Amino acid sequence: GIPPAPAGMEGINVSFFYNINGILEVTAELESTGKKVIVNMQDELQRDSVEIFRASVKKIETLLETKTAEHLSSHTQMSFIDAFDFEDEKDFGYPDLENQDLEVLKQELEQLRTDLSGRINVDENQILELIEAAITTQERSAMIEAIEEATDLLIKLDLG
Repeated sequence: GIPPAPAGMEGINVSFFYNINGILEVTAELESTGKKVIVNMQDELQRDSVEIFRASVKKIETLLETKTAEHLSSHTQMSFIDAFDFEDEKDFGYPDLENQDLEVLKQELEQLRTDLSGRINVDENQILELIEAAITTQERSAMIEAIEEATDLLIKLDLG
């Protein structure tokens, strides 16, 4: 960045504005007097010429076609699904939950219930009911399912 002015030197505020027409406006203002100097700089493009505009569009389209062809021919491309190589169905979900103590699962569910409270709408209340049922039954598979569903909903809420 620009270092601050030494003590005793006058401060100058500088601002830059670049508009859609390609004109750069630089404004310098003395802090003590408020006196401004404005400098406008314009590039040499002839935007009012239809022929030049069409030539620019044609050049961009050609470049885009070339880049698209290069991108599609690349052998390193793969689909989103192919990026994940799951050996079997058990690789999905939250694998650490299977080995957790029931009390740890219950604590996780209670924390998720707290995190979700007040953040969800009526349609999503079934997740809270699922959490309550899992805590009540203390059944491992129900607890794991409730944790997975609640975690997915929290992620959805955070992204949405």
